[in-house]
Amino acid sequence: MLPPSLGTYFPYLTCVNFIGLPLCSQLPPLGQLPHLRYLRIKNALAIVTIGPELLGNGVGVRDGACLIGKNGPWLAAKQDTCSLRVMPRLEELHVINCPKLRALPKSLQQLSALRILRTTMAHSLSVIEDFLFITELTIEMNNGIERVSNLPSLKKLAIWDTPALKCVDNLVALQHLELQDYSMESLPEWLLRLVQQRAHLRDKNLQLVMCCSTAVIQKCLKGGPDWPIIECFSCVSAYIEDRSAYLEYTKQSGCHRTNQ
Repeated sequence: MLPPSLGTYFPYLTCVNFIGLPLCSQLPPLGQLPHLRYLRIKNALAIVTIGPELLGNGVGVRDGACLIGKNGPWLAAKQDTCSLRVMPRLEELHVINCPKLRALPKSLQQLSALRILRTTMAHSLSVIEDFLFITELTIEMNNGIERVSNLPSLKKLAIWDTPALKCVDNLVALQHLELQDYSMESLPEWLLRLVQQRAHLRDKNLQLVMCCSTAVIQKCLKGGPDWPIIECFSCVSAYIEDRSAYLEYTKQSGCHRTNQ
């Protein structure tokens, strides 16, 4: 129960942080905070789902600017009806260290304001697809993600240390791809399929920035087994971790530079 003086101002909160609540199993009805713009949930390890209780009897959050979940499975089974009502202006979503998260709510896919999505260490998440409006996607240290598909507005994709990835397709607006994995021995098969799918597009320009091992760079040289993939990109920059070995390629000019 809130003190009367505090309760008077409670509905006018614009920023709420839930940090270090290991025994909390259910969130309060944040739908009673119509001015809430920012919500952060961190170390809420006992929360497995977020459902209709988030709305309570309130009118819903008016202006969700950024929702960040960290160190907890708090999005595991969120009801689809909540996100559209609670976060109509959500522009950026970060899912950080939520190892039990199985899927992102489907209604998030329809949020027209959502532009940036980042998932980090969400190891139970296997698919990211059908987000119609996001323009930037970062997938970082996600051991379970196997498919990234049907993101028609996506322009920038960064994939770091995501070894289970098998399928990346239907990214017709993609312009910039970052790939980081120092453990891979050759370019992933999905990369070849991705560039082959783009052959029919009018705008085939796609830049590749790659952080990898020396062995991978050597396979990407002219005449190497992965060169047919490299030459499909409009521009390629590949480096090892300390940048002592590199490969740079520009398709339009035919420029090809390397120290290997």
